[in-house]
Amino acid sequence: IATPGGGAVLACQSTIGSAPAPAPAPASPTRRVLASISSTKSVGLSDPGRLFVPWDLASGDTSGFWNSSIPSKLTVPVGSGITKVRLVGQLSWQSVPAPQKCVLYATIFKNHLWYHDSLPSQSMYIVTTNTPSINMSSPILDVSEGDYFELVAWQNCTASLNLVSNSAGPTWFSMEE
Repeated sequence: IATPGGGAVLACQSTIGSAPAPAPAPASPTRRVLASISSTKSVGLSDPGRLFVPWDLASGDTSGFWNSSIPSKLTVPVGSGITKVRLVGQLSWQSVPAPQKCVLYATIFKNHLWYHDSLPSQSMYIVTTNTPSINMSSPILDVSEGDYFELVAWQNCTASLNLVSNSAGPTWFSMEE
């Protein structure tokens, strides 16, 4: 385009809003597992009085996170390329017998070790008879293939207590990429 003074002007036409947006990249399928118990599990008072919860069932295990021969572990499969996971779990206890003062505790161990600064822990001080549940969730965690996680229950009441598996308060543990 020429101007009255003889100079040239570059003309541009905007296509903002007129071109179709590119299609979003297909979402990668979430790889996950939900482990649960199908029957009660006793959490005794023996020293150290903790139970690495052995899972009976695994649903939605899209990548081989759970192995029934090592039932307490959810493992990042070797060869999966998974580098980040999130963990969520719930412990549901039977009714605490007779009013008493005790602590119910849950934590997540990584590679059979407690990392108090990066993995969730939750405790509940019981002063009356009730049927408590403890829920917890981790932040997104950096992992390596072969790392494994365990949900650990502990209690110091005057008698052994059971973790329960019922519709009112199931006990479960999940890992997802």
